[in-house]
Amino acid sequence: MQMVELAELVGSICDRLSIPYCITGSIASSYYGNARTTHDVDVIVALSPDQVPALCREFGGDDWYVSEEAARTAARGHGMFNVLHSPSGFKVDFVVLSDSSLDRDRLARARVVVLPGGKSVRMASPEDVILKKLQFYVEGRSDKHLTDIVGMLRLSGPEIDRVFIDRMAGPMGVAAEWERMKQAVP
Repeated sequence: MQMVELAELVGSICDRLSIPYCITGSIASSYYGNARTTHDVDVIVALSPDQVPALCREFGGDDWYVSEEAARTAARGHGMFNVLHSPSGFKVDFVVLSDSSLDRDRLARARVVVLPGGKSVRMASPEDVILKKLQFYVEGRSDKHLTDIVGMLRLSGPEIDRVFIDRMAGPMGVAAEWERMKQAVP
């Protein structure tokens, strides 16, 4: 299984189970910018505890590992859980959104995109990917997030709403880092 196939599978499962979702993280930054190697699919979901058993059943069988208890705990507490694909070593990080307006808006801004495999998935907006990567950079100082942002600004620049990011960067505590990115890619 390739990473794109895993993203497509996750999207089709969420669609079939009527679980609101969007792909984010490295898959999204690679879609909007420069491709880079990753071993996981990050997906944000509006997952209720009663949807957990059906979602976990979709990843049944010898090739998959998922803890239904971890998924249930994440759904109740707006946390995170993983699904592992044993043959490939890839994993899916499911992040359960909170009820905050910021999270609901983030999911609402997602867009439908067509992946190289030809299937459609819901992808986080490039603005939300950039804002989250700025937050991750501030938290861990990993330059890969800044490199991803530069690639996105170079390849998808005209499609990115910089005014929206300007407005959100201050309240999210990433204004200085965002200014640095704008200077790097005017």
